[in-house]
Amino acid sequence: MKVPRLSPVVHRLIIIVLLAVGIGCGVYLVHYYADAQYSLEKMRQMESSLSRPQSAVQSALSSAEEAASSSSAVPNILPQLQTLYSKNHDLIGWLSIDGTNIKYPVMFTPNSAEYYLHRNFEKRDEARGLPFLDAGTDLNHSSNYLIYGHNMKDGTEFADLVKYRSKSYWQKHPTIRFDTLYEADTYQVMAAFNSKVYLKSDNVFKYYQFNYPATAEQFSDYVSNVKKLSVYDTGVNAQSGDRLLTLSTCSSYTEDGRFAVVAKKIGK
Repeated sequence: MKVPRLSPVVHRLIIIVLLAVGIGCGVYLVHYYADAQYSLEKMRQMESSLSRPQSAVQSALSSAEEAASSSSAVPNILPQLQTLYSKNHDLIGWLSIDGTNIKYPVMFTPNSAEYYLHRNFEKRDEARGLPFLDAGTDLNHSSNYLIYGHNMKDGTEFADLVKYRSKSYWQKHPTIRFDTLYEADTYQVMAAFNSKVYLKSDNVFKYYQFNYPATAEQFSDYVSNVKKLSVYDTGVNAQSGDRLLTLSTCSSYTEDGRFAVVAKKIGK
């Protein structure tokens, strides 16, 4: 069968379209990775502010906040977080894992659970968003601090978290630092596992439904379940009364897939 030849005009049009698509893709990729680099630079600038505490910032809190808190004792904000908090009162802490790109402010908006899903520290639209604490968390009483973050292909946000699938990676990064506004703490990784977002009707273990003050039995069940799911045995355990930290991000291994790392508080 003889294949008809394209006319010179059609041939040129196809070439023009392909070139336009190629240029468009190239521009998008350059912009995407430039944006990622800019985001990382912003985070490093924010990180550098942690080493230059400014106690005077504490007195700059709005008079409305001071009036609202005057009736009860309010703990002092950690000096290293005062500068950042003065710029955005949605800040609840700073999360970092040595030797990784995970060095980010953690946001908390209990009345708008996913406000920072696609917003940056200046509250402007940004696809990568910022890590944020589960809206149901009570800093004083929750048994588990659950923090969500995007798994970005450019390596930002929680992209490094999925590397905990490797036991050797965990061995190199066994601890996580999470400083809330009022308390600086270190957590030891206890489990790392694949999961997913299930239907409400699914009668299965849902790691993301645990942050409330737990009974000893509830706590034990949670720890038992995450250790069963873990892709390797860390040898780390937790008991009722311990504080847990769970980091959660998307994973493409299945539809609505998630990857989570659970750690327990071990001290300052």
